[in-house]
Amino acid sequence: MRHPLLLVAFRIAAWSLLVAIAFVTLAPVEVRPQSGASANLERFVALLALGLAFALAYPRRIAEAALLVVAAAVSFELLQALDPSRHARLGDVAVKVVGGLTGILLGTLVLWRRNALDAQVPFLSWLFRRR
Repeated sequence: MRHPLLLVAFRIAAWSLLVAIAFVTLAPVEVRPQSGASANLERFVALLALGLAFALAYPRRIAEAALLVVAAAVSFELLQALDPSRHARLGDVAVKVVGGLTGILLGTLVLWRRNALDAQVPFLSWLFRRR
């Protein structure tokens, strides 16, 4: 990504999202926000957004971003086992991991498409280059 300010914004968003998901995942059930959607849909979308944010934040480190998202998903679920009011389930981990990796894939496709567009329309690269 050639726009350093945009890269910083994506990095702030990615790490902020990680902290927010950690809080919501590890907070007592009574404190968690309710969207009205199924729990699996909430898990999937939250980790999809996290994967997308990390892929866009670290475009040259996609493998590391994927590893971080998967590690976060597994860690969140394992840490829930420490709270007697929560549960850690293998199915929940699977939904989170699939959501996170889907976000990574989506971010990779966005980056690939952007690079392809730059190659087709050099004017865009010239227009947005650093001066």
